Amino acid sequence: MTNAYGEANYEIAYLSRQKDELAIGFKLVSIPPTSLTQHNGIFYQYLPRQLADFRKETQYIQLSEYNLLRFQVPDYIRNELKYVLKSLSGLSNHPTLPDFALRNISDNSTRIPFDIAAFDYSRNLALADAAKQIGWNSFTPIGNNMLEYYYFHRFLLFEQFKVNLRNSILSTLNEGLSTIGKRLEFSARLEIEGLPSIGDVNAAQSRLSSGNISFNELLDLFSLL
Repeated sequence: MTNAYGEANYEIAYLSRQKDELAIGFKLVSIPPTSLTQHNGIFYQYLPRQLADFRKETQYIQLSEYNLLRFQVPDYIRNELKYVLKSLSGLSNHPTLPDFALRNISDNSTRIPFDIAAFDYSRNLALADAAKQIGWNSFTPIGNNMLEYYYFHRFLLFEQFKVNLRNSILSTLNEGLSTIGKRLEFSARLEIEGLPSIGDVNAAQSRLSSGNISFNELLDLFSLL
């Protein structure tokens, strides 16, 4: 679960032995995004009144920033992502066809002029505009109402977004492992190999701009990485 910026928050919860409270394990506990608030640099989790009364606690529980993992979208796209998510959410709430067009199918006595091709084109245009900041091409076939060059330009933008997002997630996880390792006395780090890097994306973008790579070669390049 994420907030409007695609941010997810987790708290490190340690598992301890009852006899001496020695930490012997840990787990990551998801924090609902609407329950997290910050005041004067301090993080709090808001509890509904009924739950707070049941747990005999106040409605605002102070969280240790040291044990808080905040998975955030990379800085370069963070502000734009709010628009992307809001636009895609709005489009997903619209029916595949408007009600009056469906009535045309079921009721031959009422015929309201409706151009399905024009409707699909407008919907695809809105979808393309909504996701242009991250380059997501949805399920749009290559060459369908979009120039091939622009399609692959967006394709590489989305690869860039995925690489940066993956790196951000890994960085946050490794920060958490470092914090946990100090408490449980171990050392560990997560690494991923064999996937596209920012260098791969930058090189492909440069080759695409100069016309030094075919579209098929571009697809093959990222399907093999």
